[in-house]
This record gives sequence, C-alpha cells and structure tokens, in this order.
Amino acid sequence: MTTSIRLRTLVSIIVGAVIILPLAIFVSGCVSLKIGLSGPEKSTDMNFKSPPSNFVKLKSPDVDDSWTEKHNGNTISVLSECHDKPDPSLAQIQEGVMSEIEDASPLETEQITFNNRDAIHSIVDGTVDGVATRFELVIFKKSDCTYILTYAGVAKSFGDNQRDFERFVKGFRVP
Repeated sequence: MTTSIRLRTLVSIIVGAVIILPLAIFVSGCVSLKIGLSGPEKSTDMNFKSPPSNFVKLKSPDVDDSWTEKHNGNTISVLSECHDKPDPSLAQIQEGVMSEIEDASPLETEQITFNNRDAIHSIVDGTVDGVATRFELVIFKKSDCTYILTYAGVAKSFGDNQRDFERFVKGFRVP
C-alpha cells in the first residue's frame, strides 16, 4: 500500500473512530458504525495512565485506546502503527490528518521533543459533519512505531478537558 493510501486510511480511522463516533453518541445517544481494516500492527510497549473518571473508555478495534468525556463528548485517544513500510515523515502524517478534516486551519504547530524523539505538536480547527471542532495532536515515532495522541472536541467545549489531555500526554511513555 502506498504512503498516501496508508496515511488516508490512518486519518480516516482517527476521524471516524475518535471524532465522529463519540460526537454521534453524544449528540444522538445511539449509533451503529463499523470502521476498520485488518491491518497495521499496534504497539505493545505503551505506558500511560487513563484519563480521569469523567471519561469513559470506548471500544474500537481501530485505535489502541480511546475515552470520551461523559458530558461533552470530548475525546482522548492513542493510535499506534508499527513496522509500516514505507515510513511517512511526521510532517506527512500531520498533513494527512489535516487533509481529512473539513476546513482544517492550523492554529499552532511546533516541533518538540517527546519521549526523547522528535515530535510534532499541533492544534487544528476544522469541522466534522458541519460542527466546529478542534483537535490537538502529538505525533512521534519510536522503536519502529508511529504514535498519534489525539484530543478532540466541539470547539466551544474544547478547553474543558484540555488539561486532562496534557496530563495524559505527560504520563505517556514508550520505553
């Protein structure tokens, strides 16, 4: 599979499983959605503390772990993909994520060091099914795996749980 197709698939999984599903559940209270591929190998070497108890764990085969906040539907997730060839750059992954968000507009993008590796941290505004949505991403690679830590929510309530995501990121480790 080409890098472009793999990125598009990865981003579709993020947007579908992490954003659309929780927002649909939050707005309607019920949804039936199947997103998935038999596909990439996931990391087995992640260490992190789950978000606080106001977040409930979501079950999705498309991400390693994800949680949605009970009251506003904001979502924290982690997605890994290991031993992927070809190996897209961090910038290509970020561009791929942004290309799948309607009206994507980066508010902040910075190169950082995370888990002793180069990483990209970004905040992006966009829309999902016509709803103003904000995303915060930390993208990095380590031990032949790519990791995308994501916080997403409706723009008006995005700040409500941003500190929860910051704590999640601070505690996330890959040996």
